[in-house]
This record gives sequence, structure tokens and C-alpha cells, in this order.
Amino acid sequence: MKQLIAVTKALADPNRVLIMKMLSAREMCVCEITAVLELSQPTVSKHLKVLEGAGLVESRRNGPWTDYRPAAPPAPAAAIVEAVLAAADSAPETRQALLRAAGANRDRLVKSPLLRPFYESEGKSQKLKGKSIGRLRIRSSENG
Repeated sequence: MKQLIAVTKALADPNRVLIMKMLSAREMCVCEITAVLELSQPTVSKHLKVLEGAGLVESRRNGPWTDYRPAAPPAPAAAIVEAVLAAADSAPETRQALLRAAGANRDRLVKSPLLRPFYESEGKSQKLKGKSIGRLRIRSSENG
């Protein structure tokens, strides 16, 4: 029963349904999902955590990225997941997200002038602390 409730809660958010639809087309990393849905990285990460907690997605490390893909839905909720994802097919938001997802490419995204310093400095966060990138200001973990 708990698994069924977790799945229905996870699919109650339209953005999580869109994420599931995109992942059913191909594996994606957080930066690609962020670019497609135009949500912040922490928001996308929270959505993925909820989906992963419900047993709907699984992740694997791929170099500096974590790729997400759909998992086999838990048995008691498989029919619900299938019905929700099928119903989402007719929504215009789904078609738009799938079209944008087809063009989302992490290699192109990391070459973005705003994101390049983050990816080029993997493991070198000390150099970025206190610097600004666009309107973003990077703070040390001690400052929150």
C-alpha cells in the first residue's frame, strides 16, 4: 500500500509526469532536464529524488554526470503509471517537452558561457567560491 501511495504522489505533479515521459524516450542528466523544463537544478533534482523514491526512475553515474532512466514500476502501481503516462501523451505540454528533449544535448549545454565554469572546475570548487557568473554568485558551503 505504501508503494502505491508513493507512486500516485510522485505522478501527481505535472513536471514529474513530463520527466517520466522524457526519460521514456532516452536517458537524460539533470542539466538536460533543467534546460528542457526551464526549472532550476535543485527543483529538478528534488523531482528526480521523489521519482526515485517511488521506484519510478533509477540513476547511474556517467563520468561527471548522473544519468536517469525509467525503472520498472512496482507491480501494484504499474497500471496506474501506464495510464498516467498514456493520458499525458495528448497534452500539448508533453509534445513540446519531448521535442525540446530531443534537442537537449549535455555537451552543448556545458559549452554555454554561463555553465562552462561549473563543469570546467569539477573538483576545484575552491576557485569558484565568491565569484559571480552572470547574476549567480557562488557562495561557500559554510555561508549556506
